[in-house]
Amino acid sequence: MVEITKRFLSAPLKPPYLSFLRTPCRGTGQAPESSNFKKFWIPTFVGMTFLFVTVVHAKAEVHVKPKAKAKVATHSKVDTSFVHRKWVVKLKQNSWLNHRPFQFATPVVEGDTLYVGVERGFFYAVSISRGKKIWTYQAQGGIEAQATIHDQTVFVPDTKGNVYALDKVRGKVLWVANLDGEIMSAPLYYDNKLYVVTLSKELAILDADKGTVLWQIRQRTKDLGFTVRKSANPVYVGGNILVGYSDGTLVAHDPKDGRVKWGKQLGDRSKEFHDVDATLLVAGQVAYVTSADNHLFALNPNNGETFWVAPMGNVNNALLYKETLYVTANGIVYSLKPDSGEIVWEQNLNVAEISSPAVYGDWLTVVATKGKTYFLDRNKGDILHSWFVKGGSYSDPILVENRVFLLSNASRLYSFEFNLTPP
Repeated sequence: MVEITKRFLSAPLKPPYLSFLRTPCRGTGQAPESSNFKKFWIPTFVGMTFLFVTVVHAKAEVHVKPKAKAKVATHSKVDTSFVHRKWVVKLKQNSWLNHRPFQFATPVVEGDTLYVGVERGFFYAVSISRGKKIWTYQAQGGIEAQATIHDQTVFVPDTKGNVYALDKVRGKVLWVANLDGEIMSAPLYYDNKLYVVTLSKELAILDADKGTVLWQIRQRTKDLGFTVRKSANPVYVGGNILVGYSDGTLVAHDPKDGRVKWGKQLGDRSKEFHDVDATLLVAGQVAYVTSADNHLFALNPNNGETFWVAPMGNVNNALLYKETLYVTANGIVYSLKPDSGEIVWEQNLNVAEISSPAVYGDWLTVVATKGKTYFLDRNKGDILHSWFVKGGSYSDPILVENRVFLLSNASRLYSFEFNLTPP
């Protein structure tokens, strides 16, 4: 779920596309008169279509080859009865006027209820056991971030900078706060406060009970060229709030006032894309994070000291499961040794891009931005099964016990169930 943005021009990386509808017509700032429709809009549409196809073709072929030799996984033909689709819930689709065929929001689950929002601005509570909507709330902006649940409240950000506190049982609004900038990351709840990161590289702290903005702090570095339309979730580690930013830095903030304790430049600013938009994965005294210039870092979460760097990764979150590290980038799934970054196996799915990985027992699942969701043997990397998902997905799948949940770009909420108990 990646989008490249430069001022008024935006284009995602997973897969790429261009959106020119954010800006008025060049020159006057107004739309052309209807009498000039054929002279202006038809040639413009043709030109935009040609550029769209060109960018997609170019970006889809770019990928990083690991330097280390690794076992290349295969496409195995095995019994596919281990997983089946449980239900599909249709959510509100994008307007036909909206030329953004994507959904970025990742679902979150508590008990028998799943919570997720869509780009059209609707937020849902869905019964997992019945596959039915419980309640719906309409926000002022599109919802591209995962919600955060604490106690009886679900906190929902939108792309107009609003943060909503909703009663998780009935969907009633408790309060609404507004920040400067779009929000694509899940808020962090800590010590009765809410930490929120915007695409403007701003970290804000809100009173979780009232929604009052206590303070805001913004990164002063300027983005060079394009940035990726994604945002890392803030993480609390060892008395610090750690956040990755679009300028390629990983920053430790004081949770009391937002003061910067330390910062480390991870992304190479000379590269076209160098964002740190993946959420930090912390495992004891080691943290793992990827950068958009195709690198994976293992570092000390207390001071940013780098232990090792591996040549793969982009903006997807890493996953650690049973002493194995899993990373996805450019349509490839990697299995690595967490202490060294050495590749154990890799599986090229031959698609432009895929989501962050999710694991259940010996099975690993990812979803492509177009087409299918894939189920792999996490020990060998072999493809065990694939399932068509309408529109693909820019969202990440989540696993809760033996259930997989994912939101497709066509606004379909899918639930898959594993039939076997994991070893």
